[in-house]
Amino acid sequence: MNLLPISRKKILTKLYLTRVGVVSALMLSAVLVIHLVLMVPAYVVTNEEVSVREHTLRGLGEKLAGSEDKQVSVRVNALTEKVTKLAGSARAHTTSDALRAILLVPHPGVRITGLSFTPGVSGKMILVGTATTRETLRSYVATLGTLPYVSNVDLPISAYAKESNIEFSIVLTGTFAL
Repeated sequence: MNLLPISRKKILTKLYLTRVGVVSALMLSAVLVIHLVLMVPAYVVTNEEVSVREHTLRGLGEKLAGSEDKQVSVRVNALTEKVTKLAGSARAHTTSDALRAILLVPHPGVRITGLSFTPGVSGKMILVGTATTRETLRSYVATLGTLPYVSNVDLPISAYAKESNIEFSIVLTGTFAL
């Protein structure tokens, strides 16, 4: 039983509620401070991990940029080689020019039965055929050797084994340009 007057009871109730409010606020403040203190290590670890990943990302970016530069330079070199080859083949004469140049050489008594041509700056042509005599074959080979667009004439000596109907294979090298 509380024998205090009502006005004093109201004051005591207000004081009690004030104390409960202050203690609750202090408890809440303490919990918040403890929570913030416990979050500091997690913040430090997270911040450090982010900086490590950013550093790794920068390193990978530089490494990839370096490898891309190497790949680009390799591609440029390959394309330069191809362009050089194409420019060389554009300067080289066509197969029809080479055949025309060789077929314009007079060849009485010599019948050409096969041709093989490899174009290039220094082209190679193989003539296969039959000559009626050794003398016609010798004069044909000599005539081919005097042409300005033929640098080398190679006829195996075994071609002169027969006296008539001589089968031959002549290898010519040169530019074959008229």
